[in-house]
Amino acid sequence: MKTNKFWSIVAMVAMVASMAIFASCEKDPQPTPNPTPTPDPVNPPEVVDKGTGSVSSSMVTNSAGDTLGIGIAYTSWIKIQKDGEEKTVEVTLNNLLGNVDTTVYVDDFDFGDCQTNISYQKRGERVEGAVTIIDSALIYTVNCGNTVFEYVMTYETAVYDDGTTRAVMPSHQLRNVRNSGAPEVVTVESDDDGTNAYTRRQINHSIVVNLGQDYTLNARVKARKFLQPLSQGAYIKMSSLTSSNLEVVNGVLNSSITVHYRWSNGNENDETYTRELSISGEEIRWVDTLFVVNGPVAEPNLVSSEVVNVAREVVDDVSPYVIAERYTDHWNGHYDVFDLYNEFMYTKYSYNDGVMQCEFPFPSDGVNVEPNDTRFEYNSRGSDDNGNYTIFFFESVVVTWFTSSGFRHSTVSVIGMKFYG
Repeated sequence: MKTNKFWSIVAMVAMVASMAIFASCEKDPQPTPNPTPTPDPVNPPEVVDKGTGSVSSSMVTNSAGDTLGIGIAYTSWIKIQKDGEEKTVEVTLNNLLGNVDTTVYVDDFDFGDCQTNISYQKRGERVEGAVTIIDSALIYTVNCGNTVFEYVMTYETAVYDDGTTRAVMPSHQLRNVRNSGAPEVVTVESDDDGTNAYTRRQINHSIVVNLGQDYTLNARVKARKFLQPLSQGAYIKMSSLTSSNLEVVNGVLNSSITVHYRWSNGNENDETYTRELSISGEEIRWVDTLFVVNGPVAEPNLVSSEVVNVAREVVDDVSPYVIAERYTDHWNGHYDVFDLYNEFMYTKYSYNDGVMQCEFPFPSDGVNVEPNDTRFEYNSRGSDDNGNYTIFFFESVVVTWFTSSGFRHSTVSVIGMKFYG
């Protein structure tokens, strides 16, 4: 009887234990896929040495023979030790330091002051055994306003990870990227695409980058601007300024340039453009509204003066290649009682045939301006609600001239003054 009771107790304990085990299994989380092995706490592997091999470089070209850049390759290795045994892991890292050779279309050749910027970009990765090789790029951007170009320098880095040991493998770093100077803009011959002709400029630029040693990368950017449709006939392949002159002929100051042309049909010729430089101005009168002075009659005294440009406009010229700009300047006279100005005008000329542009000669000292004379003349007397008054006219005469010609032009301003007192 006691024996049966004992086995009943054993069976009950076994059933409870089984239920506890099943309940525990139902509450366990699902195992993480591909768990990371736990390092051996007794003797984990360690990196005992690392380094890089010799660097080899070569020029990379395309099928047309153009140099795309400099290809650089070297080995990167680490030595791992565990339980007295060593193993060496080695990979080859590749770099391409790219040149720039591109064509852009622009509305003008005003490239302005170029700005530079550096950015980075991850391009991809590949796996070789326990090593992940990451492909990245350093991008050096040159922004010249209407033209932007980029040097792309690709480089690789490697990370060893066998699940137990993780180490960044050694690599050569891109360092000290520096500009070699401002871009050089060169005029090159116009060309066409069979439908339209384009005038061209070539932007030449270079940078230096260090990857263990200095390397020079070059940019050649061809900028094309629409010149004319081929249906208009021969176009200018190249034009150049052969001479410029500033001379007085029969008392007139003439500015001239001579341009040599090479045309798409093979013809060549020279043409001289001559323009007269002169100064003009009209009398300005402020007499309808009188300047009121509450005090005794006294001639105004000049305190200071300056010349300022107040207007600039393009005016018609007989040649489509010559640009005439009419300038309007003021001589501002600051007197002790009011400000007065004299106005004069002159024209500057420039040349632009789409291929070449230049300025016509202009006197280096510009326009000479000098206050020449004043007149303070009685006009009339009278009275009104404010009392008795006397009216005078004040006249300012300013002389302008080009030193080269000696011809002097006078401009006159007149203001009416009403004195009470």
